[in-house]
Amino acid sequence: MRTLVVLGSLIGLAAVSIVLWLKSERMNFAEDDKTNLSYSYDRWAEAGRPLGADISNFMRGRDAYLTLTNRTIMIESSNYFTLFALKELGSGYQGTLYVTTNRELIWVDSSGAPHLAKRGGFP
Repeated sequence: MRTLVVLGSLIGLAAVSIVLWLKSERMNFAEDDKTNLSYSYDRWAEAGRPLGADISNFMRGRDAYLTLTNRTIMIESSNYFTLFALKELGSGYQGTLYVTTNRELIWVDSSGAPHLAKRGGFP
């Protein structure tokens, strides 16, 4: 009987460990998504903030998942103007991650609700 209790406890501990590890991995991938999008903004700023035809040249050779956008998103009565978006996320979250013209990261979830992206994941 005692062996079954110990075995059950070990199985439970292993299951909890796996769940925590998977959550940690997803959060790491979410941070990578945000970092990649922020770096794209930084490279754009270093290139002199190109617009129009110049931004098309800037986009050549960039990550295939990086999309040029010009959307206005309102969050808590503040307007944010998007510049780039990632729609294919390494974290597995369903939605779109945007970087704005003032380098804010905005997460729009699969229901279309916008949120300022938080550290440690999007939601």
